[in-house]
Amino acid sequence: AVVIGRNERWRYYFQVPPNHEAGLFWYHAHLHPNVNNHVGRGGAGMLYVAGAYQDRLAQLGIRHRLLSLQQAYFAPDLRTLIFDDTNRLDGSLALSLINGQLMPTIRMRPNELQVWSLVNASASAFYLLEIEGHAFDLIANDGIPLAAPVPGLTQLLIPSGKRLEVIVRAVERGGSYRVRYLQYDQGVDVWPGRDVATLEVAGPRWDGDSPGVDDTRPPRTPSLLADTVRKHRRISLDETPDGMAAIDGRLFDGTLSWEEDPPQRGTVEEWEFVNTTSQDHPMHVHTNPWQLVRVEGAPIRPEQAGFQDVVVVPRFGKAVVRTRFDDFTGDLILMHCHILD
Repeated sequence: AVVIGRNERWRYYFQVPPNHEAGLFWYHAHLHPNVNNHVGRGGAGMLYVAGAYQDRLAQLGIRHRLLSLQQAYFAPDLRTLIFDDTNRLDGSLALSLINGQLMPTIRMRPNELQVWSLVNASASAFYLLEIEGHAFDLIANDGIPLAAPVPGLTQLLIPSGKRLEVIVRAVERGGSYRVRYLQYDQGVDVWPGRDVATLEVAGPRWDGDSPGVDDTRPPRTPSLLADTVRKHRRISLDETPDGMAAIDGRLFDGTLSWEEDPPQRGTVEEWEFVNTTSQDHPMHVHTNPWQLVRVEGAPIRPEQAGFQDVVVVPRFGKAVVRTRFDDFTGDLILMHCHILD
């Protein structure tokens, strides 16, 4: 990690490995304990790794949209940007933005196909997204293409930190359609329903083929469900006596790790997250994605298909994941709930 002091500048250089997935990723400030302060006031951005799939979209004449979903919270003076989401239900103080815009217009032709790459770059919000009269075909999860599309989804649950990529087909009938969040009860917080954009369908009818999923390369890793599991770990998501979020009863400690039995490169582990709290937790892991094995306490949503790095562990429930440690050793791999406050 690099700590950039106030009024300092830093230029990053990094090489994308040749075996890296092509898809949507994102970055944000990650300095503990100021992560919520930074991300809650907009300190985040999108990273898209392009590949042959983008060439396919261009050849088919399909527009590809990168859409960052964020919250902007204001103090009562309506001028000062803050990160406290206490007034999340007040539409004058809590704004839902797409690419920094309030209620943008998204344009499509009748029957047109577009690929939308969506990231929830907020500090803690859960978004239950729908487009009036339209459906989504899910094609990628957290930057990793699915083996096959999950078609016909009328809603998308996008917790904080999650990236979903979908195909949207405009209806044949022109007109204006609401893009909106439905109310979502996350357990402790209730995220309000509100319109966030307008889909304007107009112009000559579009005729073209669907791009399908990105199959230009083999999947990053095959299913782990039949693999031998080297290590089973049980991880409790709980709280300290004074109500602070904790893992296994402990607050975040940058020196705490599984040093007594660390993961081994080339092996598979199975982790059972047990949520003892009254709110859903979007658990996020860096570097190595998970494959969801099962969920207890809530149905498995279609958006949880495939490999991913953000898995929602339901309140008073469990989520079991498997992960393979492929090629990264020598430094810590961070794991945390993406409710940043």
